[in-house]
Amino acid sequence: SPVWLNVGDSRSATAGRRRGFTLVELLVVITIIGVLASIASVVMFKGLSAAKQSRTSAEVTNLASAMEEFRRAYGDYPPSFLDQSDVNARALIIRFLAKAFPRCNPNAEASYIPWSDGSNTFYPYLDSSGTFQLWSPIGATQSGAKPMTPSQALVFWLTSISKDPAHPLSAPTADRVSFFDFDNARITRMNTTGTSGYGTSGSAWTLVTSATTPSLATPPTTFTLATNTACPMYNPGAYLPRDGNQQGYVYFEARCYLFHALFLLANYPPAATAATPPPLNNPPVPYLSRSAPWDTNSNGYLDAGQPTTLMTFDVPTGSNLALTPASFTGFQNLCVNPKSFQIISAGLDNDFGQVNRTGKPSSGAAPIGQARGTYSPTGSASGLSYFIFYKSYPDGQGYDNITNADDDNITNFSEGPLGSVKPQ
Repeated sequence: SPVWLNVGDSRSATAGRRRGFTLVELLVVITIIGVLASIASVVMFKGLSAAKQSRTSAEVTNLASAMEEFRRAYGDYPPSFLDQSDVNARALIIRFLAKAFPRCNPNAEASYIPWSDGSNTFYPYLDSSGTFQLWSPIGATQSGAKPMTPSQALVFWLTSISKDPAHPLSAPTADRVSFFDFDNARITRMNTTGTSGYGTSGSAWTLVTSATTPSLATPPTTFTLATNTACPMYNPGAYLPRDGNQQGYVYFEARCYLFHALFLLANYPPAATAATPPPLNNPPVPYLSRSAPWDTNSNGYLDAGQPTTLMTFDVPTGSNLALTPASFTGFQNLCVNPKSFQIISAGLDNDFGQVNRTGKPSSGAAPIGQARGTYSPTGSASGLSYFIFYKSYPDGQGYDNITNADDDNITNFSEGPLGSVKPQ
């Protein structure tokens, strides 16, 4: 008789045994997901970085526009190097004030451009013998007082001009012109607590009405200040970019370029510590233009063939030559924006980029990106030994090629981060 197979039962048994993923298949799927996630993370990170750079670039553009508005209002750009202990720098300040505010006493107004020791404000002036002095209306004792930095100068000039044309800085009023809508939360004021006897937390201009006997010297008659006389005091502050940066925007005015490129050997570079890691010890320097001549035979020095009457700071042979007024003009004309200014952000890495500052010789040729010579406020060849640090845009000469810290710097003379322009 025929043999019948129970086909239906066989199919039912097969269907009941469902096949799962093997270990290999699971690993493949996990790997694919990981790769896709990493790609997405990179794209997202790049997108966030690009957005942050765009915001910083837009703010640099707006700050530059504010400085142009300042020039239209007062006929000149304000100086960025405010060390009045240097007679050349003080002369620039006096000349600017006289031109911008013809109704003022420029010598008196210059004395209201403050110095600070980090918690107190000091006023600079020249005593009867022409010696540089600092004075505190609240009786503070000078302790390492320094002029405002280029970052602080940017905020100072764009927010501090009084509407009194005869007293642009000394007017005892808070009615001052603002050329830029600063976010006060991003201005790092020198004195944030007001504990030194003036101001409120984070304030800028404040009147002091209990001026005491000066601790260093009698104030000059141009101050017309005495005990219990109201004195307007400024609390310096730098403006921090919104994204990932703890160093303020830097402002270099063209006539001050050489001042900012010049560092005395005794003061540069500052010592790195745990509290101030190396990035904070990489101060910005002015950028030279593409047209700036380079002498490749001297490994990056400015061309030794430049006229010595204009380039007495150009010392590839190591000769100690003094700076002269013509030196400042010569260097200025080699820089980007030789008639206006440079505004620089350190970028998302908070690092302006180190210049080659190794091997400071007492004689012989200087390292790449440096020129060696002497400088004193009188222009004498017997002054202090210095190096001049410089970088060249967009050639990339003198950039920090170890960490590429310059590459994400954003400026008012580059359409994008400096690394997007530098030849690879």
